[in-house]
Amino acid sequence: MAGPNIQGRQQENEGETPERAPGPAAPITTIATGTRNTLHEAMETEYPPEYLTNAGRVVDDFLELQKGESVLFITDDDPRHSDPRLIALLEQAVKSKGGTATIFRIEGPQERHRQTPELQQLIDSHDVIWIASDVADATLPVTFDEILEKLDAQTGKRMVHCTGVQAELLANDGALSEPKEVMERRMDAIEKRVEHVAGFHIQTALGTNLWMSLKPGRTWYKAGGRIPRGSWDNLPGGEIFTTPDQEHVDGTLVLSTLHDDVTTEQGVDQPVKLTIKDGKIQQIEGGTSAGKLRTYLHENAQMADDPEDVYTCAEIAFGVNAKATALETHIGDSEWRKDGPSAVVTEKRLGTVHVAFGSDNHGFIEGSPGDARGKNWQKNIPSHLDFVLAQEGLTVRAFDTSDAFERAKVSGSSGAGSDYLIENGDLRLFAAS
Repeated sequence: MAGPNIQGRQQENEGETPERAPGPAAPITTIATGTRNTLHEAMETEYPPEYLTNAGRVVDDFLELQKGESVLFITDDDPRHSDPRLIALLEQAVKSKGGTATIFRIEGPQERHRQTPELQQLIDSHDVIWIASDVADATLPVTFDEILEKLDAQTGKRMVHCTGVQAELLANDGALSEPKEVMERRMDAIEKRVEHVAGFHIQTALGTNLWMSLKPGRTWYKAGGRIPRGSWDNLPGGEIFTTPDQEHVDGTLVLSTLHDDVTTEQGVDQPVKLTIKDGKIQQIEGGTSAGKLRTYLHENAQMADDPEDVYTCAEIAFGVNAKATALETHIGDSEWRKDGPSAVVTEKRLGTVHVAFGSDNHGFIEGSPGDARGKNWQKNIPSHLDFVLAQEGLTVRAFDTSDAFERAKVSGSSGAGSDYLIENGDLRLFAAS
């Protein structure tokens, strides 16, 4: 989950000079590792006042930071992972709420073991762990799973994953400014509609034709970005997801973009067609982009307990954040190789669906509500790729009974017992407000 995401802020009135919020007077002095210059420059930058206001809301509404609590920001030198401007704004917001902040810069795989003791101590001594770096086990001095094990409702230790998130998302039209109450209402409405659904039929204008059975009784997990004590989530928030019946997902999935763990390119040279049978990717067709996906999955399969698990469907999700970046289609045009937005952002876009393959643990913590884990949750599966299907041309039909789903799957027609959740991009689940 890494990659830059640049969103413009709201338009200024023509002829007016907008008020600018001043940067903090002094540089960050609590840098545990790494250079001070980049963050110092970020602190001295003048930002639109809304950025500071919305940074405060992130700290209040999503981190639920209390006076005296501390935040550890884990960063690296790759601008596709860590935006020092965002960290500087959040650091100021933390201090304004009576908290303290430390910034730790990881220095890459060669320095991983040297940095491990220091990072372990910092994790133990901070209340909130904010990860804005590469999360690969070979790079992060304390692994993602090891940090999860340290989260504790008694002590209040919690974690945020925000790799690839940029300062522009703090604009009033940015994904970090979407009110949590609005997203929670949308997730509640979707949960009410889908919690007893037997299956979905997903189609897109590019040729996706996927039949997905759901497992009775499996929870839909609502991830709105709120991070209570002892828990973790991605920011920006805004998705509701579950693990499907993993042995009963069949058809084709045609992609116009790949997950940024595979490539940071915003598009593909040719559509990437996945053929899926019994819940597993059987074939990957396309050009250069398809080759990158095949290589990525093959490499991760070698590290898994069972190589087939990397190719297994692990998630179906609906986005609920109306301010999250919308995917743009770039197939073989002059723009397709440019860096695209992070999947951590685009997967949250209201009106989209994403389908994931690989790990089905979903970072679940024992004792937490909303267990959406799949059949392979106890195994080592090193990858989790979310493939986002843009709203334009997207159709999702829901079937309320297994019989209706199976009849439609065999005949290829809608038939009785189904209804549209999204029809050719038109969101039918609820009013998009």
